[in-house]
Amino acid sequence: MKIAVTSSTVLPSPPPYYGGLEYIAFSVAYKLSLLGHDVYLFGAPGSEGSAMHYLGYRGLDVPDSLHFIESDVLDINAESKLVSSYKDMEFDYLIDESWSKGFSVFNARSKIGILHAPDHYVDTSEHLYAVSKYAMDRYINYNPDAKIDGVLNNFILEEFYDRSEDKENLVLYLARIDAAKGINLFIRACGYVKSKCVVLGDDSAFAPNFKYVTAMYDLAKRHGVEWVGLAPHSVKVDYLRRAKAVVVMPIPPYIEVFGIWALEAMVSGAYPISTPYGGMIELASGYPHYSKGFFMYTNIGFTRGIDVQDVVSAIELSDSVNRRKIEIPTYNSSDIIVGMYLNELKRWES
Repeated sequence: MKIAVTSSTVLPSPPPYYGGLEYIAFSVAYKLSLLGHDVYLFGAPGSEGSAMHYLGYRGLDVPDSLHFIESDVLDINAESKLVSSYKDMEFDYLIDESWSKGFSVFNARSKIGILHAPDHYVDTSEHLYAVSKYAMDRYINYNPDAKIDGVLNNFILEEFYDRSEDKENLVLYLARIDAAKGINLFIRACGYVKSKCVVLGDDSAFAPNFKYVTAMYDLAKRHGVEWVGLAPHSVKVDYLRRAKAVVVMPIPPYIEVFGIWALEAMVSGAYPISTPYGGMIELASGYPHYSKGFFMYTNIGFTRGIDVQDVVSAIELSDSVNRRKIEIPTYNSSDIIVGMYLNELKRWES
């Protein structure tokens, strides 16, 4: 099959540092190419070089069946030129991971679009999918006319992470430096625990409020928290391998439509700690009791506000976790979800 996978023109796919949508677009394209499909990944300049570095870290080459078509510049507005330049190409399938869904004009026998932002519903001719049931319900509640055809979960490339049962007394914040992600709670909680705390995430110009980033950096120094900030995948993997827990605390009105960080923690044997606001809780479905199980501390925030002691308690709870039970649920494996992508494309084939 000749398949187009479209990403953003804001960051390379895969992103050298941070970028959820761009990471997912590359992961889908990479997995499809391994299955023998002829895959064209549309994205930002630097994508092919970033893929060579990402795969080379594990001693792998870019598959011959994976082709990169890049915009002229790193800019959200570069997408329209990229679309107009290649809209006459013919494909069997289109998987549109972009923000705008502008690639919907491409010639393909079947087209699906994946929605990645909690409040960014796009009306398009593509068949649309949310990345979690939580996100799908939100789209429908906020957009009564929304047409969502189902859920196609995000996934990670499990083989590019290192698992260890021998953990250090290290707790990791792994997200963009943003008040909505709960970094203030994390840093202040670190003042009450004996664990080494590390901040790892986007503190660059892509962070929404650089003044806030500076304030959090100063707060981290006062509490003895190590600040790594923006770091490449290889550094992230090393910290995940060593960390006993990963803390990301979405605070309303913000929600995580999925929470890739939670999968990254689980595949590395680290205990994810979070609030119930997002698709992460679906990863725990079927477990008898979240707060006493091995996934996350999800019972906080429903009946009262979240405070520092909640985070402290969750971090202390992570010491008693049976790490052998921390696994990505089978239904979230990359091979299974890519198969679901193909099944949905066949479903709409004309």
